[in-house]
Amino acid sequence: MDGRDYIEFVDTRMSRKENVGRSFTYGAAMYDWIKESRFDFDDLGIRSEINDSIESESWASRDWVENLSDDAVAEILDISELDEYGRYIQDQVNDEDIEDVFDDLDLIVSFKTRDEFEEKVQKLVDDKCNPDLNRRTVAERYEDEHYLSIEEEEDE
Repeated sequence: MDGRDYIEFVDTRMSRKENVGRSFTYGAAMYDWIKESRFDFDDLGIRSEINDSIESESWASRDWVENLSDDAVAEILDISELDEYGRYIQDQVNDEDIEDVFDDLDLIVSFKTRDEFEEKVQKLVDDKCNPDLNRRTVAERYEDEHYLSIEEEEDE
């Protein structure tokens, strides 16, 4: 299990009628998934940050915090804090997908037209099946961070 599995769970969970419009989407999903023993905080790579948070907020010893079960941690943390961790995981997944798109775009030396560039970005974004990725945002970020060569613009 990893962050992508968690995000897929959130998407599936939020499509259920009883969850539409529910607050703290990512936190509620994380709480449920922990309670259903589908994964643990280590799988998501956030246990250390969670331990730091509990230790600093409760003044408990590090040994005590590290020995807490994931169920206990889910109960201790506020749903809004779980939500922040969930949104962080979503951002990481988005960044991974964007970097994959960038890697594919880097293989292309130049584009003949801006439309060709945007069509390629659209195809690569669609291939990721990540509804949080936006073609325009990805294209603009690529232009900001990478050298983009468009032949028709260079000829002008």
